Amino acid sequence: MSRAATMRALLLATAFLLPPAAAANTLLDSAKDRFEAGQYQESVRILEDVLKGLPNDAAVHHWLGRSYFELRNWDRAIESAQRATTLDARNAEAFYWLGKAYSEKADEERSLSLGKKAGKAFKQAVELDPKHIRARRNLIVWYLRMPRIFGGSEEEARKQVEAIAALDPVQGALANGLFWRVKEKWDRAEAEYGRVFDLRPSTADPYLEVADLGRKRLDAAGLKRATEAAAQVNPSEPRLAFYRGVMYAVSGERLDEGERLLLSYVKNVPQRSDYPSHALAHEWLGKLYERMGRCREARASYERALQLDRKLRDAKENLKRLKC
Repeated sequence: MSRAATMRALLLATAFLLPPAAAANTLLDSAKDRFEAGQYQESVRILEDVLKGLPNDAAVHHWLGRSYFELRNWDRAIESAQRATTLDARNAEAFYWLGKAYSEKADEERSLSLGKKAGKAFKQAVELDPKHIRARRNLIVWYLRMPRIFGGSEEEARKQVEAIAALDPVQGALANGLFWRVKEKWDRAEAEYGRVFDLRPSTADPYLEVADLGRKRLDAAGLKRATEAAAQVNPSEPRLAFYRGVMYAVSGERLDEGERLLLSYVKNVPQRSDYPSHALAHEWLGKLYERMGRCREARASYERALQLDRKLRDAKENLKRLKC
């Protein structure tokens, strides 16, 4: 028996000595701990065990769906999220994650019908909780990318931007930036994201969203400004390693430090859907190795990136171009 299996067995044995409700809470808390540590498969195993005794617990289905989502198992994520929304039809967060799962599967299969289901779930989340900014942000993207015949509408996307801005000025600037980023109007996106610095948010997340535009635009100066601002707010923010590594790869400066940061990110930061992916970090390692003249390491990094995410366009094109 593996160490993880042994620990899970001990946990179950201990939990089942408690009253049923307390046992369920103990196991759910343990599954959440595994989830936060990036141990998604172990979280699934614990939650599946819990469901044997509590098949109609909405929270268990919700976290099971979250775990499957992180494992990129869209079918199981949808199944669990659907069950969670059925059992708790007033839970906006459950509908949000149902929308996320439908959206990922729709992108993978290029399915407009699944895309419609994603939009429906996001709209339900907003109806239940008008302050659910993440659901509104997903609707911005949804309205801009869906064909008009399937519900797409720039006007409706703008309404979501305005609703977010009314809730929070920092999030409003980010929502405006997102709107123009999806439309690939880069100057306008940069102007909106630039407002974030004037608003001085108290968390690192807004600055790192700005940094991600810098990554997309290969803007080393923009990356530097955003990462420095994020570090002032939270110097231990784990995503700083990724964005600083990208900054050095773009600028061509301190390439050894860029390599160290990107390798550290892959090794030490758990894979999370709301963080830059390990696949993307490997792609940037490939770009950095190319700048260092280390062709074989660049090839290996691109190959690893594509093993993790076959949709990475730069990794595909760069791999074809390499002659080593």
